[in-house]
Amino acid sequence: MTERAPSGPETTVVCRCEGVTLEELAQASSRYRVASLRQLKLVSRAGMGICQARVCAPALEALARGWGLAAGSGELRTRPPIRPVDLATLAGGEEG
Repeated sequence: MTERAPSGPETTVVCRCEGVTLEELAQASSRYRVASLRQLKLVSRAGMGICQARVCAPALEALARGWGLAAGSGELRTRPPIRPVDLATLAGGEEG
């Protein structure tokens, strides 16, 4: 199993929406033997919060490159809606 060492303070929060730290990413990467950024995202939930990786994508991509993970373009692509929308708006309620 390949050990992946955090490349900064272990308590550094990489994904603020999901509260995923650098240490958690390193542990998940090693424990599940992830081979790509997509796999890291799936096992850690990093990049899956309300912003859909609009904030943390650059940090996650840099970590993936540094750890030698496959990181193809578009692995953390932004998904609609472009901005967060509350359920009342989607259900046809008042816009806020």
